[in-house]
Parts: sequence; C-alpha cells; structure tokens
Amino acid sequence: MQMRLTDDDVQEVIYELHLPPDFASKNGIDENYIQLNHRIGTFSRKQIWFDGIHLSFGSLRLNQPVRIKAEVDTPILEMHFSLSGRSRSQLKGISTGSHTFNHQQHNLIYTPYFEGQFEIESPENQLFEIHFSESYVERFIAGNEQLMQGIARQIAKREVGFLSRYNRPITPEMNMLIRDIMDCRKTGLMKRLFLEAKVLELFMLQLEQFNTDVPTERDTCLKPGDYERLEAAKALLEGDLQAPGSLLSIAHRVGLNDYKLKRGFKEVYGTTLFGYWHDLRMTEARRLLCEGKKAVGEVADAIGYQNPHHFTAAFKKKYGLLPSQLNR
Repeated sequence: MQMRLTDDDVQEVIYELHLPPDFASKNGIDENYIQLNHRIGTFSRKQIWFDGIHLSFGSLRLNQPVRIKAEVDTPILEMHFSLSGRSRSQLKGISTGSHTFNHQQHNLIYTPYFEGQFEIESPENQLFEIHFSESYVERFIAGNEQLMQGIARQIAKREVGFLSRYNRPITPEMNMLIRDIMDCRKTGLMKRLFLEAKVLELFMLQLEQFNTDVPTERDTCLKPGDYERLEAAKALLEGDLQAPGSLLSIAHRVGLNDYKLKRGFKEVYGTTLFGYWHDLRMTEARRLLCEGKKAVGEVADAIGYQNPHHFTAAFKKKYGLLPSQLNR
C-alpha cells in the first residue's frame, strides 16, 4: 500500500508511506513513528501493522487552515475516528458532496482506491484510523450479509462510500478502547494479540451502533468555537469520576450557557452530559474489576459511590451481572 499526503495549494508532498500488501509483517507486527515540522504546522503519526490490519493515529497542529490531498492505492475499509478537531472531506467517486467530521465522531469508509481532499480548519486535530485489507473484511461478510450489507454492497460494486451519511458519536466505551490501543506497551506476539482483540471489539461497537440507532438530520445550535468548549466539558467529566460539579458549574467553567451545553453535548456525543459521565464511571469500574486488584467496595469508592449497594445496582443495570462476578 502506498499513501501520500500533499499540500494541495502548492502541490508539495508532505508525507509518503509504503506498506506491504495486505499489511503483511515478517516480524509478526511492525510499527514506526514520524514527526514533521512544516510551514503549515506540526504533524505526528504512529503506524502499526500486522496481517490484514493497519493502525494510524496522531495529531496535527496547524498554523492556518489547510487543504490536503490524500491518495491511497489499495482497497481498504477504514474505521475513522475524529477524536478532536473539525475537517471536511471530498472523496473522488462520491457524488453526494462533501462530508464533515466534528469532534468525537466516527464512521466507516470503504474505498477500492482513495483519492480526496481534506479541508482542516481547527488548529488542534487528533485522528485515529484503522484500515482493514479487503481480504480481512471478507472473512466477516460471509454469512453476515444483513449485518454488513452496506459494506458488502460497496465491496461488490467497487464503490467508494461511507457506511452512513450520518456520523455517529464516539461512546465512552469506544474512547476507552482507543486509549488502550494508543497506550499499549506490550511487545511482539502479546502486542499483536492485544491490539487485534481491541480492534475487533471496537469494530463490533461501531457495527452495533450503526445497526441499532436511527439518526436524523437536525439543525445545530452550535458555532465553530463551541465544539472546543464541549470538548473541554467532556474532559472535565473524564478527569473527575467522583464529583465533576453541576450542569451550571460546568457550563460556567467552559464558557457556555447551560442550555447550549445541555443541548450541544447531546447533539455531539449522542447522550446527556451526566449520561456520558455515568457511562465513564461504569466503564472504569469494569476495568478495575477485571484487573482484580480492588474489592467491590474499593471500586465503588474509586468512582464516587458512597454506598456500595447503589454501585452494585447501577453496575448490574448497565452490564447485566453483579460486580462480584467480575471480581473473582
């Protein structure tokens, strides 16, 4: 696979990457890291690949809005996660116009080839992408045509396209998996097994979300600068699982009124402010219980529950089992 990024304004190649067919690795797993300082800003990217799977994630800090041309010469299915920032893309072969990604949105994209332009407006951008080779994806299609009908149809027709015209919000569970992948310190076979398991779990959550919710097109109450304020509110929740404050206090801290925070958070992240916080607490509780280093009461205390019985009831409602069943 060959991937090239070009500054479309001056036709200057910014970055070029060559990977073996089907992301094959003689070592079982390979990776590299690159950081570039360019007139448009700073670009850092980590690449990890093993048979059938390529992970690519990093940040882009811009000095000014830019238009970048991207080209990939290999059929891929891309799991695209916009962790922060805002971009608009126009892919060759799609007649439906441009597609915009805002903060904390994701989608699935199939391309038998890839050529398109990206207009990036935000000064701070963080992307997380996973590419499946076509042969890897075909393993899942057989016998699952209904679940994967959009992907199967695009592959059969060699048709470029997004799985849905509407992006979906990245959930707390997805964010947790993404952090686990980016922070993985394992090596060799253990790293490959760990990453493949996490990638497939993330893929499952994407398919599940696309097949269960029915998004509708809505008018937005948000201005471009509001997305950064919503991201700040989300960071406050993620940084304090015990007592992040009231809706009014969080709104004051991030510079939004409470109405815009409440409505905007639901619009961008697909859940309420404190619904997101609750999911964060339950996700962290599950992680701690699976580690097996803390008793149920200690886990409850760690995420801000004063009454362990209330924690047990909330955990069972979320996951359908008692905390003690994971804490063995």
